[in-house]
Amino acid sequence: STAFEYTLNNLIRTERDMDTTEMLDSYITLGNINSNMENFGEAQLYFHKALVLAQKSNSSQQANIMNYIGRAHGKLMRFDSAEHWIKQA
Repeated sequence: STAFEYTLNNLIRTERDMDTTEMLDSYITLGNINSNMENFGEAQLYFHKALVLAQKSNSSQQANIMNYIGRAHGKLMRFDSAEHWIKQA
């Protein structure tokens, strides 16, 4: 999709520039795009990258990202993992 390609190109630039805020936004966006396309494994990859970056930068986005991870586990019918992440959030 166009949104996916745009965000991926933006991520390459923001990683080069080490723009933490934009990188975080790109990881979350790519996770959500993949989740909406039912590519849940790929979504998890981006959400976990976002979480690591959010924790390193002490971002207020951490709880939102944990909710995204929990929802992705729920879509994969991994309810114990989903519950774990949602409680963490």
